[in-house]
Amino acid sequence: MTDDKIVRLRPVTRRDDKGKMLEETKWNRACKHRLFEFDLALNEVECRDCHEKLSPMWVLSELAKQESIWMSSRQSYQDEMKRLSERSRTQCDHCGKMTQISHGRRR
Repeated sequence: MTDDKIVRLRPVTRRDDKGKMLEETKWNRACKHRLFEFDLALNEVECRDCHEKLSPMWVLSELAKQESIWMSSRQSYQDEMKRLSERSRTQCDHCGKMTQISHGRRR
């Protein structure tokens, strides 16, 4: 066998993840863009604090994130209130004895 028909390949190296289709850009801004001003006629959104024009899709995603956080905390609150409403007695912080829970109802 002769070596003139063999093609030597370079070693394969791992490339960085620069080939991603979509990647969120992180901006290092002083303004967090928490308050929005909408112009429905022009289909534009502006930050109320710094007056920068914002992408309506970005604003929509931020609002969706905030709603998700709110719904999660609301569900946790409702679960805790249900758990507490099922209790009839608790331990007193001062004397350590068990005492009735009034649940805010007058007798």
